Amino acid sequence: MEYLHYKGFIGNVEKSKTKPEGLCGKVLGLDRETYIRFEGENLADLQEHFEAIVDELIAQQEKQ
Repeated sequence: MEYLHYKGFIGNVEKSKTKPEGLCGKVLGLDRETYIRFEGENLADLQEHFEAIVDELIAQQEKQ
């Protein structure tokens, strides 16, 4: 299995079940109530979406 890394967060990489040519993943290591998925057309696109989600998650945590 392949993993993405960004700012201390890890995301997994899987083939999308809804888009035959797409990829998807989720941010790993979060608490049970927090489940964040992201999608992309290719690995570069997936990495970009993963980084955007992580940046958003960090911004939300800083507001709390």
